This record gives sequence, structure tokens and C-alpha cells, in this order.
Amino acid sequence: MNKSDIKKEEMREVFSQGLNLGVILFAGAVAGVWASGLQMHRDFLFDQFIPVVLVCMVIGFGFEFLRSLPELGLVWFRGTAAANWLPVFFILFFLFCGLAPGSIRYMLVGDLVVLTIIWAGNYLYVNRIAKQLNHGKKAYTLMVDLKENPKTKEEFFEEIELYCKKNRIDLEYVEREIPAIVKLNGELYKVELNYYYTFGGPVYTLEFKTITK
Repeated sequence: MNKSDIKKEEMREVFSQGLNLGVILFAGAVAGVWASGLQMHRDFLFDQFIPVVLVCMVIGFGFEFLRSLPELGLVWFRGTAAANWLPVFFILFFLFCGLAPGSIRYMLVGDLVVLTIIWAGNYLYVNRIAKQLNHGKKAYTLMVDLKENPKTKEEFFEEIELYCKKNRIDLEYVEREIPAIVKLNGELYKVELNYYYTFGGPVYTLEFKTITK
């Protein structure tokens, strides 16, 4: 894969993640307005439907584009590091809500609730996997957070090899593809690239899944 292909893949990823975030924000806005129970806010949403959709999409695409720029150094706002910024975020959020018109305020609160539900769902999923590992079950999935999304097969393999090197695990490739089939200390695993959402955006992960016979 040459530089041009990598750039196209990056742009497709930004578009996909931006569209996903935009849809989530719009769904939150609609939920917030409907939860208000006031017809005036619902009428506002119908009257301003297209502008609301456009604003949600612009925020989604803009956030994902900025987050993808390595020169801005936004890696610190991903994964667990994003939790350090939650107090600042909530202070700014509620200050802005206090100044915003009623309909906009309900939309913002709806977005916050929807994003919190998504974040909590991802947290519970990761926590369930951690408990599964701690109980030593035969079949399990190990998730390893990555700083950024591997753009090529070689970068994907480098992440696997780096993890194994850090943890002194013997690595042997059975199928060198995406997903990969590997042997870790003699045990068979399937390694996939995945992601989950936090307040700082998607966090990419390697998922090591045991293959039981």
C-alpha cells in the first residue's frame, strides 16, 4: 500500500467515524427535544431540521478530522486519558447550556445523555471481558488499546509484535492476514482490529480471541 492509498484510507476512516458521530449527535438532539414534552421545542426541531442535521454532521466530521491530525497532538484525548478532561468538559458544557436557548439546551442535554449511554455500554463491555480474564476461563478475548489506527497490514503486525515483545510472549504467525491467526506461547489466537467509543472518540484495539478446538 503506497502513500496515496494510505491517505485515501485515512480519509475514508475520518468520513466513516465523522458520519457515525454526526448521526449519534442528531439522535441525541431529537431524543432531548422529545423528552422535553414541549411542543414548542418539537416545532423548532421541525422548522430547523436541515440546519440541525448539518450542524451535527459538521461537528462530527470536524472533530474526527482534527483528531486525526498528528500535529495537533490529540492522542492525549483518547481512551482513559480523556477521563482527566471530564471535569473541564462538564463545567464548560453546563455554562454553555445556561446561555443557550431552550430548544438548543434540550438538544445538548440529549446529546450528553446518548453519548454517556454509549460510553457506559463500552465500559461495561470492557469490564466484562476483564472479569472473564480474571476468572481464567478457557475461551476469552483480550483487548489491547492502541494509540492510533494501523493503516497497513505491516503496521497491524507491528502492533501485535510490539505487544508480544513487551510481555515476553512467544509469537508465531499461522495466517499473516487481517484478521491474523497466531500462536502465543503455543496457544492459538485470532487477532482482530476493532474499536470502541469514549468521550474522546473511538479507541482502536487489538482483540486476541482464543480459538478452541
